[in-house]
Amino acid sequence: MPVCRWSLGVPGPDCPDRISALQADFRFGRNFIRDTERRGITLRQIDKIVGWAMKSSQEWFDASPTAYSQTGGCRITEDNLNLYTANTWLIMPATRTPLQIGTEVFVKLSESEQGPWQVGKCKEWVSAGGHWLTKLDEGCPRKVELTHTGEEGGQAQNNGLEEQLSDDTWRETMLKPGASVSFHTGQKGILVEWIPPSGHWIVEVDGHTVNVAPKLLAASTGAWQCAFVEVLALADQPPRWFVSHWWGEPVVHFAACLRLHAATRLGTVLSQTGLDDGSGCRQMEADEDSPYWVCAYANRQWNLAGEVVMDPKKTSFYKAIGVAKSLGGGTLLILDDKNEVTGTGPGTPFSRVWCAFEEYTSINLLHLPLDIAAYHNKKAELLTSEATKQDRQRGDTYANANQSEREKTFPVVVLEHGMALQLEKAKATEDADRVHILNAIAAGGADLSEDELNKTPPSTHDNYDKVNKQLGSLFAVAAWRQGIESQTVHMQKLSTTLKADSWRSALTMDFCNCKQFDDAALVHLASSFPLGLTSLTLGMQACTEIGDIGVEKLGAAMAKLPLTSLSLNFRLCDKIGDIGLEKLASAIAKLPLTSLSLDFWDTGITKTGVTALARNLPVSVTAPDIELDYAIAGHFNEEREIVVRLARESAEEAARLAEEDERLAQLVQEAQCAHCPCQ
Repeated sequence: MPVCRWSLGVPGPDCPDRISALQADFRFGRNFIRDTERRGITLRQIDKIVGWAMKSSQEWFDASPTAYSQTGGCRITEDNLNLYTANTWLIMPATRTPLQIGTEVFVKLSESEQGPWQVGKCKEWVSAGGHWLTKLDEGCPRKVELTHTGEEGGQAQNNGLEEQLSDDTWRETMLKPGASVSFHTGQKGILVEWIPPSGHWIVEVDGHTVNVAPKLLAASTGAWQCAFVEVLALADQPPRWFVSHWWGEPVVHFAACLRLHAATRLGTVLSQTGLDDGSGCRQMEADEDSPYWVCAYANRQWNLAGEVVMDPKKTSFYKAIGVAKSLGGGTLLILDDKNEVTGTGPGTPFSRVWCAFEEYTSINLLHLPLDIAAYHNKKAELLTSEATKQDRQRGDTYANANQSEREKTFPVVVLEHGMALQLEKAKATEDADRVHILNAIAAGGADLSEDELNKTPPSTHDNYDKVNKQLGSLFAVAAWRQGIESQTVHMQKLSTTLKADSWRSALTMDFCNCKQFDDAALVHLASSFPLGLTSLTLGMQACTEIGDIGVEKLGAAMAKLPLTSLSLNFRLCDKIGDIGLEKLASAIAKLPLTSLSLDFWDTGITKTGVTALARNLPVSVTAPDIELDYAIAGHFNEEREIVVRLARESAEEAARLAEEDERLAQLVQEAQCAHCPCQ
């Protein structure tokens, strides 16, 4: 069976003509930005990149070896137009001095050579755009040229001769080794192996010529290397948000997640655009000029050694998170969906150690808000660490409910991957990075020597466990309502994951209008509270299946917590009566509260329950926010005034007695001194 060398027939990313056309659209104005951490990128700039790449990628193919990419040697579609592709075809070619025939260059004759670079001149570009080795079926008509194959190419040979074929069938289908292929010539065959592009320059050095790969050349005069942000920006663009992500996310999905986040977190309200639900809220228009830090665009890809140093805490990544903190922003984690074309996802960042380090830094070292976005069912979804400007349009009363409504369609499969995070098993392209990062996380905030960074990291550590459990509980909270309403998540797994986060001090959840959130669901949630909670906010408005049993068990669970802030909304829960409220009030009396908000509007409670509530509220809560029916609100205020007055009188009496005791003690001391022989 003859072996065919099937060329795709288009130049590779290093082709000089292709680079010249690219740099005409993305021209570097030599506006260098000194500090990598201040090279944020805006939505306008992201949109320009995505639009250009979508248009230009019709002539692109995945240049990666198939060992690294399932679509190596395949056409580029929306599914595999990711940052790996963009880096190959756009970022790298646009961010250094272009080479042309006649360009004087510094030449490095070997990647491993340590000596000085030599000076030469570019004479000719030899294109090799990549090709598939293909076994042609026996009996196929020979319509291709036979040529000798050189030894240096490492190509499969057929008695010294190899068939050469150029055909654009690759534009019509996705390819992989072992697949059958039919060419437009009528020939057929089986794909064996994808050989990535390997074009080179013929360079004259000291009177003789050598073949040199482009990455081993640099212009000798007027040379520059920059980050892609420096091609786009005129000055510093300090980021308010740091983006943690995986390069394999399609750039279209990535941009959609950024746009949703910018609208939800940073946007402005459009005055004439109402939401479909008639709620009175307005659509948010994304702030297109607020920068995000994205490593692919911020780092100088031709000089990563200057950006990614051994100590993770001294890298551009860590510094950029610090800039985001200083500007009142946070970290946005973007998670990929399952991608059938590339065979990746969902939630790939959970298996990448750099992402683990970024989440660890954000949560544990710098204490930033962590928002999480994902692309699913052809749209972006977003979890935020708190209610946002978008959620608060109708006031704080509805903010948590709006946030819960917005987040309830976040993909469950991604949430489940988040709950199973094991950062100690995460991987890196360079294993040295994995070693350095795990040692840095194990050390906490301590600085490490070179030897300490390079030692074998511990296989288990309390700091690993802390990050795993903190992120896991975040996803458990986000999945809780979906688990109740759709039964698509194992609730016991959610319970175990939430309770395991012993570092969690605040919990906010909203189940407004959730008919499935009944007594059993409330009891299950209450049994899952982490024991370190100091702040608890639960929205249960119109959860009409909640009754006295659920409220009583909630109170019993809260009594075990060191709560200083409590907010419970039971509005329209008409099955709640005096018995449940009395039990809850008894539990509240035991708490060290300084802030309290309760809503029992339109429930089944009467003056009996209200009396118990008024008499049990801690006096330390000086201004409780209590919502009750008009018929009993006055009675509560009267009872509360009595309690406060009695407490005040008791405090005054205690102070008077203490003062008398102090005066009496002083008199006794004076009497003793009067009879002392030494006087």
